[in-house]
Amino acid sequence: MNANTSASIPSTQNSDTNSSSRRIENVTHIKHPPPKTTTKKTSKTELLLTPGTPIVSAIKHTNKLLANLPKVSPKARYVSLRALGKAIDRALIVAVQLQSQGKTVTFHTGTVTVVDEFESTVDPNEDAILKSRKVSSIEIRVYL
Repeated sequence: MNANTSASIPSTQNSDTNSSSRRIENVTHIKHPPPKTTTKKTSKTELLLTPGTPIVSAIKHTNKLLANLPKVSPKARYVSLRALGKAIDRALIVAVQLQSQGKTVTFHTGTVTVVDEFESTVDPNEDAILKSRKVSSIEIRVYL
């Protein structure tokens, strides 16, 4: 091989990138939310936490839901805090704070399948690529 041929071959031994974190050029990544499980009936006993939810506000809101629980749903005995992915740490902080206030807390972990859509920014007629991935989830039950 001469020097010109070896220079045109791209290097595949880059230690800074791996296959899961590679950027794809000319593609828009659209993250779709998981299917909603909250109904009108359970909305008074559930709180969905996001990565931007303030911790103090979540604690106050949970205490308010617990105080109104007998009026809203006489059969319900707990309030559910739900979180996915990056919000799990916030949910755990809220749960520990509520536990320190004397509340009984239980944890239920799981995974949820979500769908990502990749659309081409170069060719609008090209079909979008759908990929599914799993995201960690947690449900924390705070009892009266």
